[in-house]
Amino acid sequence: MAIRNAVRRWTVTVLMTSASLLLVIVLDRHTGMLTPRRYLLLQFRYHSLKNTGSSVEYVTIPPPLPIEVKNLTNQAGEEYRNLFVRRKHSLAASSDQSDIREELPSSSEVPIAAFNKTMIDMEEVKELVNLITAPTYPCRKLLKQGGRTCHKYPDGDKKVCMDDEVAPDSKSCIVYSAGIGHDFSFDFAMADLGCEVFAFDHDDIHNQYDSAQSKRVHVGHVRLGARVEYQTEINKVTNKNFTYFYRPLDNIMYILYHEKANIDLLKIDIEGYEWEVLERSVFKTDILERTKQLAIEIHMDDLLNSVLHSQASKKILKKYAQILKGLRSHGFELVYYEPNFISPIPMMKIGGRVMPVFAEQLWINRHYKKGTRPRYPRPLHQLIKRVDSEE
Repeated sequence: MAIRNAVRRWTVTVLMTSASLLLVIVLDRHTGMLTPRRYLLLQFRYHSLKNTGSSVEYVTIPPPLPIEVKNLTNQAGEEYRNLFVRRKHSLAASSDQSDIREELPSSSEVPIAAFNKTMIDMEEVKELVNLITAPTYPCRKLLKQGGRTCHKYPDGDKKVCMDDEVAPDSKSCIVYSAGIGHDFSFDFAMADLGCEVFAFDHDDIHNQYDSAQSKRVHVGHVRLGARVEYQTEINKVTNKNFTYFYRPLDNIMYILYHEKANIDLLKIDIEGYEWEVLERSVFKTDILERTKQLAIEIHMDDLLNSVLHSQASKKILKKYAQILKGLRSHGFELVYYEPNFISPIPMMKIGGRVMPVFAEQLWINRHYKKGTRPRYPRPLHQLIKRVDSEE
């Protein structure tokens, strides 16, 4: 009798487990939710790093860039790049957040910006370096999404904070990805978390990409700009004229029925236009108040322009600082940064202060306003085609 009851209980347990797994698979395929299957996958990626050290899916906050560096060699940029990449891929970095300035090479110089120490307020420079490199809030679970290796260095990956208060919503995750290049790895990785990803870029090659890259990755053939406009420029790859189409973020969101929705992650990688887009467009809307996370690549190569006179350079320096402080005023805290070393000139020096020319940052908004879930017609790849037109 006891054996019969034990077999019966075992049979019921197996049937209930099978039914639960079937439900998880159905939800995963048809709703795009962050189902238990996706959650377990995420936890597996986290523990694979924690236990073996062989994965770099979860990363830690790198130490701030050195504020003052003296007597660097001609290979300083390359050696600093190698040092940082070694640190980034080392599990030891998770427990050792010491300053790396003592490990820097020790003789010549990093490229110098277009003005010297006597022309600028060094407190402003120090403030800008801190705004770029000094996280103001910790993220306990920082997930690496997408990316590839370019000339031996990682490129194209973005970081996502998976802490409970800002993690992508399990029921209605929305990601905006402005600036694809030709690498969809980040977009597909976010889709694997159950997010609807709306990606945007435009040139003659992007025009050949289908609007539906996958069930959850939707491509709009338009660039993120400060206003609706066309610009005819020379495509540096094909050396031919091409007319680029730009839309501001609030305009795109209106077309896609997202004008009151939350954005779980806003990615901006638009090759230097981020300053104008933030200052002249995004800051004038309430979009950031409804955005949980902002992954942005900032470009400061204007400071290396030797043609600029000192006043123009000082104005650019001040503009960078004001816009980064503007993110803070909209409720955002910097949780991660890293220099982008794919640039031929990865670092520059302003009056003795070293800073990256390009930098990846992740900002989070712990006090975002709750928006409304969008209700848009399906299929989404038909809806996103409206973004491509002049409507």
